[in-house]
Amino acid sequence: MAGRARPRGVVGLAALAVLSAIGVSWYRGGLGDYPHDAAGAVDALAGGHVLRALTVHPQPLMGPIAILARAPFVAAGHAFGAGSLASYRLGAIPCLVAAGLLGVVLLRTFAPTSRRGAVSIVVVLLAVASPAATSAVELGHPEEVLCAALSVLAVVAAMRGRIVVIAYHSLEDRIAKRFLVDEPSLRAVTRKPVRPAPDEVDRNPRARSARLRAADRIPEAA
Repeated sequence: MAGRARPRGVVGLAALAVLSAIGVSWYRGGLGDYPHDAAGAVDALAGGHVLRALTVHPQPLMGPIAILARAPFVAAGHAFGAGSLASYRLGAIPCLVAAGLLGVVLLRTFAPTSRRGAVSIVVVLLAVASPAATSAVELGHPEEVLCAALSVLAVVAAMRGRIVVIAYHSLEDRIAKRFLVDEPSLRAVTRKPVRPAPDEVDRNPRARSARLRAADRIPEAA
């Protein structure tokens, strides 16, 4: 019975993550910088125009994962005649869901089963509706929530060896820095973020905002 209850608990938390992501996106989502940043690429990909998404000007200051994750939801909105704000809010949902699922993963990884209960619900809700997440959604940058969640998930997944995290926004870098410094099983390799060299920025202008941090797994904690 315990073996069956545990998967049901995970499914319930995952469902909570999805529902809270929809709620935060719908009631707190604002266009912000979206029309001038990601909208062109997301709308082009949502319409099936891959080449246009790759060449739209200006190119969005984010990686392709955020564009790929949002495009299907925006395409669904377009299919039902949704306007710009509604389409943006639909596209923000997968970014917030990633944050909620991060909360589920952290609970299963670090929290003993006997100490979960109501705390699990709070952790998932905070992961989705934290001040940083809601602020990012209000300002038109849900990709910051997605990238932050993926950065922390990468750290959790790397149980041994060296962990390298590249962030493209200050919010992502702040979360990655806090985790790498506070996690007792890790030893920071970079005291300050490594920034791209001028010649690299000349070759790839989108690398201008990149910040790289690294940490080593402490053998005794492995």
